[in-house]
Amino acid sequence: VLQALSKDLSSRYPVWNEVSRDLARAFKHLRLPDNAVPEAEHFGILRGLPFFRDFLDVELWETMRLVRWQSHGAGSVILREGEISDGFFVLASGEALACRNGKTLESMQAGHCFGHMLYFEEGVAPRGTTILSRGNCLVMEVKAQGLREASERTQMKFNRAFLRVLVNRINRSGAQTGATTEGGAAAPSAPEASAHQ
Repeated sequence: VLQALSKDLSSRYPVWNEVSRDLARAFKHLRLPDNAVPEAEHFGILRGLPFFRDFLDVELWETMRLVRWQSHGAGSVILREGEISDGFFVLASGEALACRNGKTLESMQAGHCFGHMLYFEEGVAPRGTTILSRGNCLVMEVKAQGLREASERTQMKFNRAFLRVLVNRINRSGAQTGATTEGGAAAPSAPEASAHQ
């Protein structure tokens, strides 16, 4: 660094390649942690998830500032029933199980959202389900308060995505129960087991 800043111009590096070579030698002991993932890779993960399909790039970058990434090994608890918190989660990769009182409610794939019901509550509340990883998985957590402070456009995109998730769950729940209305169409039942808190 002193050579690059020398007052005597003839003592300075003649080309930038030499500066970068010496800096690389000086800091060769520095390594990124094994679990470090470049921001652009995280952005690519978000862009590929169905939950974020309607988000513009600028809204995804804003989301990136709200997200805390978590890696979980097989069988680890991502979220514990009864835990108090205010965040919601999106399974970015891998598979997980939603359980309540020790009973499996649902298997979840990448792109699945859980814990989002508490986003609509003020403050914090206990979780209604336990989420277990089935294998290695990557999970993104967004704190509800952080999202409430995001731009209106980003909040609107999240709200639309949540509505889409809820409608899909109601439709699946109605199809699973086989209940019908007077007209013979499937009647959605209360998605008691599928609204993972």
